[in-house]
Amino acid sequence: MIMKLRMGLVLLLFSQLVLAQNLTRTDVLKVKIRSTGVIEQRGEVKGYFYFYSLEKKKNYMSNYLLSVVDENLQEINSVNIVRPDSYDLIESSYNGEAFVFMFFDPRSKVIELIAYDNALKQIGSKLEQVQGKKSLAVFQAIALGGAAEQRYLVPVNKIGFVYYSQSNADKENYTINYLSNSLTVNWKDQSLIKKRTPRETATEGFLSTDYIGSLIFKPTSSKAKSFTYDLLVNDLATGKNVFQTNLSTGLFNITPNDLNYDSLNKQVVVFGEYFAKDDQQAKSQSLGFCYVAYDLSGKILFSKTISWADISQQAPVSSSGKFDGLNTNVLFHEFVRTADGKIFAIGEQYKKVLSGAGVGLQILSVAAAAATGYYSSNASSVQMNVYNMVVFQFSSDYKLEKVHIFEKNKNQILLPAGATYMSTKLLSYYVKATGGFDYSYTQKLPDDAFTFVYLDSDRKTYKGILGAVVYTPEKTFTVDKVMMTKKSGEYAIVRAKSGYFLIMEYFKKEKKLEMRLEKFNY
Repeated sequence: MIMKLRMGLVLLLFSQLVLAQNLTRTDVLKVKIRSTGVIEQRGEVKGYFYFYSLEKKKNYMSNYLLSVVDENLQEINSVNIVRPDSYDLIESSYNGEAFVFMFFDPRSKVIELIAYDNALKQIGSKLEQVQGKKSLAVFQAIALGGAAEQRYLVPVNKIGFVYYSQSNADKENYTINYLSNSLTVNWKDQSLIKKRTPRETATEGFLSTDYIGSLIFKPTSSKAKSFTYDLLVNDLATGKNVFQTNLSTGLFNITPNDLNYDSLNKQVVVFGEYFAKDDQQAKSQSLGFCYVAYDLSGKILFSKTISWADISQQAPVSSSGKFDGLNTNVLFHEFVRTADGKIFAIGEQYKKVLSGAGVGLQILSVAAAAATGYYSSNASSVQMNVYNMVVFQFSSDYKLEKVHIFEKNKNQILLPAGATYMSTKLLSYYVKATGGFDYSYTQKLPDDAFTFVYLDSDRKTYKGILGAVVYTPEKTFTVDKVMMTKKSGEYAIVRAKSGYFLIMEYFKKEKKLEMRLEKFNY
């Protein structure tokens, strides 16, 4: 997973010097593609960072290189740090004046935050023990390449970071920390664990100049198949609890996808999917979309639902939210709000189907068991098929305007044993966490435009194709597809400066890291 950073205008001075379009590093002992990332400034890519092991030292220690390059892949600065050879980079953040890198050491079970200024001079550090089986399992999964369940570090323009932590398994549900650039604690807000209740987690909802809004995930069952969300709003300067309210009404629960603070009217607007009160969101299909506006006391000012039955009057979907023809569900990857208030829900069609390969492997395992008396199979009799990209377009007053469908090649994802008995919805979360969907990233463009990028590989020729759907300044969609030249099996597609995408590849045998910019045609 590629982590986000936000970079200040200081990088603009360097980016004018050399217009390099590729970068190669040799003697890279160990690197994970997810240990590289994008540096952004107000939605624009201004550079990249990468972190890798140069050499092993004694006593399980390694020498690592942390480097920052501009948007044209020209190196700006780098620093060497010595840490345990088991260190993994989990997340990074940049606020215009300081970097913070979040590392996890599975051997000692610790999280370390290290802060640097623009010259990559260390200005602070913070070390904490990871406690609790669930928290430890989450970080271990991320270190192995899984997608992060949440964002831990939120940059506050030039002055600090909001850090979501959950380190004390015995006492704390979560802690919201407001840290300075040197990682000293300005304020923190904690929730204590209640006896015999599932553990809660907190993540970013919105950030304004005055307030930080957090979403509190509250399981109502031990396996987290049923849950609700709270909206917690803190005063950014003081940490004072402005309000906390459950995201539900008397009839339904809300799974929030987009939160927006309206500073003019002093309202928080929550937009997302809604579910019946007794439904398990991890298993059930939503009833449609809804939006709810709250004042700064947590009182509901107004709300509205947009059911799938309503949507079916304007789009090729059934009243239960399945697309006609393919009978597919939709998993939403990103929600984009443009300056004119429109909301675009970017999703991908998927469906659980019978797997011919999986059934065949199970038959062979049964035959082998008959001969040997031992049965073993890791194959599932079902697979996940991933289909077209879709965009639900809503007006500024949350009326559905249109549903756009962008066709691409079908992708087949093999599933592990036991998937037959899991819900389609739950399996979609698994496929997303393991990188099975074709969606790659969304990027804002100048003049209130944006693009989202996805893989569209030709399964017959096995050639890599990259698709880019662009919402233009003229408020129409265009589609561009380019051939993607990749040379290794370990690679990532990354946001780049406008009109480009970046390919990062690691060649394990040659111990080489390669980064190169390639151009879209739009």
